[in-house]
Amino acid sequence: ENYESLDLVANSADVANIWVTGLRYLISYGKHTLDMIESSHNTMRASWLSSVFAAADTKDVGHISFHKAVQLVKNLNSGLKNSKIELKFKELHKAKEKIGTEVIKEELAQVYHELCTRPEIYFL
Repeated sequence: ENYESLDLVANSADVANIWVTGLRYLISYGKHTLDMIESSHNTMRASWLSSVFAAADTKDVGHISFHKAVQLVKNLNSGLKNSKIELKFKELHKAKEKIGTEVIKEELAQVYHELCTRPEIYFL
């Protein structure tokens, strides 16, 4: 649906100016800018996790053991319980119908992202 106007109510002139500035920015630069910002966040995180995985993959075979992957995620976020991390890896392997206990870089990144991303601040 196309609306021709949008009415906003603000508590103060400062809040109104913030809204107007943000909306003007979005209108001027559109979704392309938001996509670039999101892509930049994802690229930085992927690069960092890739280097963390490479350091853990001491034999340079492209995978690490299930136990090592759980410990790696635990070391990256000590607030997580091992059982929660293990469950997330098992869910991922079951969804992919994967047999075995080896974890590849993309799986580590996916589990880390699902467990450690706070959606309320991800797009700030």
